Amino acid sequence: ALGEKGKLFTEYDIIDIISQVSVEQVMAYTAPLNDCPYPPAFSAIEYTHSFVHLWIGGHMEPPEQSSNDPVFYGLHAFVDLIWELWRQSQQTRWARENQYSQDIEQCADPQHFSYAIMRPFNLINRDGLSNLYTEQMYRYAPRPGCSFEIPTCGSPYLFCDARISPHCVSKIKFGGVCTGFEGLDACFNGICVAGRCISGIMPAPFVPQTELPSTLRGEITRQYASRQFTDCFNRMPCCEQWAKDGDCHTNKSPMVKFCAAACGKCRPSFNVSDECADRHVSCKQWKSENQCFGNSGDFMAENCRTSCELCEKPKNADCQKRKIHLKKFMQSKLQTSNKTDNVKASNETNHGDKNTVE
Repeated sequence: ALGEKGKLFTEYDIIDIISQVSVEQVMAYTAPLNDCPYPPAFSAIEYTHSFVHLWIGGHMEPPEQSSNDPVFYGLHAFVDLIWELWRQSQQTRWARENQYSQDIEQCADPQHFSYAIMRPFNLINRDGLSNLYTEQMYRYAPRPGCSFEIPTCGSPYLFCDARISPHCVSKIKFGGVCTGFEGLDACFNGICVAGRCISGIMPAPFVPQTELPSTLRGEITRQYASRQFTDCFNRMPCCEQWAKDGDCHTNKSPMVKFCAAACGKCRPSFNVSDECADRHVSCKQWKSENQCFGNSGDFMAENCRTSCELCEKPKNADCQKRKIHLKKFMQSKLQTSNKTDNVKASNETNHGDKNTVE
């Protein structure tokens, strides 16, 4: 039954995890044999999150059944948030992808080793360390917080417990015990009266309105948008030169397709004045996969010049020579691309797939 065993995460638990400096203290060995050289780390995420499984009970308690409970996903999303907070605060970008607890049989089952298969996927366990997940697939919003000055949490399901140190807490259900929270917006769709949540409307908390100096108002109104992936690239290193030569008009159809950024067909997110910088977020990964030459060479020579070590040679060095065959060259590329566009459309939209240069 709910709450009979275990406990929920506390702020102390989270702070304790994030303050650890060694990966072995976070990604700990939780089922070691007696001769394991690492002592048990009871503050590790695995132990702490297991208490939540026990607290919820029911199908969430036995490991072989817990993933069938819908709350499993929410719990593990929060666990992954804590893990990512630790990675961002205690590891460099390189370390986040390379540091893994040692593969020691006396300390862990071999199925948890770094190079073991991550069943049922065609991955190994250490692939789960990739930075690509939180750089290209998803990001976590900041944890909700509040203060004495702004005692709200930005959610109808949370309230600000400002009795000692302000922090956001889940609201109490209708009819639940709210002793000690009288006067706070602690009840979901209700108010706290005589220690119980009953029907009623809680007045909005008073938030003082003060006018900032004009110098600060200008700063606050500025908007700083986080960089998002924009699928707007040139596919060949001569695009900008050809655009200057007027080919966006004289050879409009192929130029617009292969030189979209240079011809103004879309608005790129990279700095067009810096021809040496990597313009795509995946350049380093593609470099490691030997994609700088071959079928992807044109795209890489245009968009991944730093990673492919091409900065010493101006990218328009051979453009005049290639311009002699520009129309024939572009039409050949266009015919090849049209055959594969339907297959690549989803990848190009969702991932900015490097294969779109082929």
